[in-house]
Amino acid sequence: MTFGGVEIGNGLISGPEQFNTGYYELAYNWCIKNLGKPCISESAYAKMKQTAPKCQEMAKACQANISNIEVCANAGAYCQNTQMGPYQESNENGRSYCFYNIKQPSGCADASLGDAEAFFNTPEVQKSLTGQDSINYQACNYTVNSMLLHSWMFDRSPLIAQMLDDDVLPVRFLIMNGLLDFAVNWIGNLATINNIQWSGQQNFTQARKQDWFVTAKDEPAGWFKTSDATQKLTFAGVFSAGHMVPADQPEAAQQLVKTFTTGSGLWYNYVGPENATD
Repeated sequence: MTFGGVEIGNGLISGPEQFNTGYYELAYNWCIKNLGKPCISESAYAKMKQTAPKCQEMAKACQANISNIEVCANAGAYCQNTQMGPYQESNENGRSYCFYNIKQPSGCADASLGDAEAFFNTPEVQKSLTGQDSINYQACNYTVNSMLLHSWMFDRSPLIAQMLDDDVLPVRFLIMNGLLDFAVNWIGNLATINNIQWSGQQNFTQARKQDWFVTAKDEPAGWFKTSDATQKLTFAGVFSAGHMVPADQPEAAQQLVKTFTTGSGLWYNYVGPENATD
């Protein structure tokens, strides 16, 4: 089997970069743009900006001591509490906001996660996947989550850079983000991708955003940026989708996966960086 590509959907690639500006900008300014009003108060926005530098300082300490679980766990806890907490606790405009989709109320993930749990707890599904039929599958297990808290502050972008510049095993990357997700939001993820240090970095950062479509007759399903005509590194934002893109926009998600794996044409009219406008 030839390994030819990696697709990451709303995935945390670099904790330090994601927590830099992504959360307070999304919770305030991006909410205004999409909802007509912020998801947090102005004072909460100011507090998140104020505490962001300490979050970055602790994240850097984690990077310098990557094997020190306590240092990294403390960084993860502080950054989550200060950069995610105000949004999760918000009752701005008399309503709560979903962690996974800013346009939905809190608890929005319960239905789709419940469907996943029911599917993976079906005996025949479990047996086909594991050879067993009595596993208690949980979509979100917070015991496991707490054990991995320290890994929130890891920066995995150098691994992507290494694979992008591997001449022996050429690999393409597609980074997909639902544009309404708060949990691993597009602002932080796009900043992460822009800052990956590889041979095509300048081409990618200078590339313009372009619409992409499920079919030529449809309205745009989102926008994308790509490093070059071969789509070595592509970032695709998905409209009207949060953290669970396949649940929110199944046709768009399927088209992304299909075109990426087959190499067929999803993107229209590639425009090089020389003509880019953002």
